[in-house]
Amino acid sequence: MKNKLKENLLLRLIVLCVITISLISCSNDDEFIDTDRIQKSELVFTEVSGEGLYAHGDHFHGIAGSTEGDKTTVQFNSKGDAISGNPVKLKPGAIYKVELKSWNQNGAEVQQNYIANKTIADSYKAFIIGGNFVLNSNSATGTGAVFQPRELNYADGTAVSGKYETTGVLSYFTLGSDNAEGAKNVKYVMRKLVTNVKKSIERVDWNREDYQTSFIGNDELVLKYIIASK
Repeated sequence: MKNKLKENLLLRLIVLCVITISLISCSNDDEFIDTDRIQKSELVFTEVSGEGLYAHGDHFHGIAGSTEGDKTTVQFNSKGDAISGNPVKLKPGAIYKVELKSWNQNGAEVQQNYIANKTIADSYKAFIIGGNFVLNSNSATGTGAVFQPRELNYADGTAVSGKYETTGVLSYFTLGSDNAEGAKNVKYVMRKLVTNVKKSIERVDWNREDYQTSFIGNDELVLKYIIASK
């Protein structure tokens, strides 16, 4: 009889452990994108214009009142290799809205999962790596490159508060006349960061070659493409 009770107790403990592990796994799946299941991605470049729209140091002024113009799209396969729209040809002096789009194996868009809410978004930041850009903040003429992540709201509808909370699912970019010569081999990187790292990332850090050692984490999405002057 005692052996039977011990067997029942052991069985109950095993079942409890399985349930606990399952719940933890489900929680993690809900919090973060399974990047192994991203089947394709796009970067959509939309030229924007308007009175008072210009690059200033590490950011832009006048975006809120801008008007959207022509679009160009670079498409990527599941490995992050560009399969169409590459190289993307940009006017050096123009400013572009840049939107990330990604789809999972079921054909559903998943890029908004990176910014589902503040807690999740605090783990993600986008970078553009490579290209040997002259950054606008280092340009003697103020005509260098600027990349500014600029979400205004998380996917749950709550407001993004300031530059340290933006991620880069939505961003703005200018190549700048200082970078008009030659093609730029670049990577758009969505990096998953360890706790409290994101709040240390400044706007000028978007092109740092040492980003992996300076901002500890893992590159979860890497899209490789070429930027050329139009």
